[in-house]
Amino acid sequence: MKKIFLYGTPGSGKTTIGQKIADDLDLDFFELDDIRTLAQKGKNAEDSPFLFYYTTMAWQKFGELNRETAIKGFLAVRKEMSDRALKFIKNKNMSLIAESAFLDPAKFSLLGNCFLVVCKDELVHHDCFFVHRKRSDAVEKQFVAARYIDEFLIDEVRKLNIEIFDNSSQKIEDLKNLIK
Repeated sequence: MKKIFLYGTPGSGKTTIGQKIADDLDLDFFELDDIRTLAQKGKNAEDSPFLFYYTTMAWQKFGELNRETAIKGFLAVRKEMSDRALKFIKNKNMSLIAESAFLDPAKFSLLGNCFLVVCKDELVHHDCFFVHRKRSDAVEKQFVAARYIDEFLIDEVRKLNIEIFDNSSQKIEDLKNLIK
């Protein structure tokens, strides 16, 4: 069974790429953020804030937006959500592609192949980030947080020997060739 995991910040293209490759390779596709709703049942944002904050918003629990608070918030969401997603995937006895911003590549790489999806070109990332978001000062801050988190993720994968797919300069076919 082939299990492929795409992760990266919002707007990097992981959902679009994942769906396209899943269709092309006839694999099931899962957006792991969908498990958040199940995880929230019976919980509240006061007691479990990182079930309710998305990766680029969690910095707000730690103060003003800067690199440190963005990464701290991201890691808090990852801690809250990654094991839930891992349990979900372990119960899937099928070949699949799954994507999420919060997955922990050190854990998921034990189940399959992980690929970090980034847009190293900031302008391309900015355009992609706002495809499904309305522009506002608050959402611009989420984009800034995403760029801080991108830097962190790129540093992290270098230690884990995980492939980086740059959606601003590579073609989906390049990633498909790595997957096959």
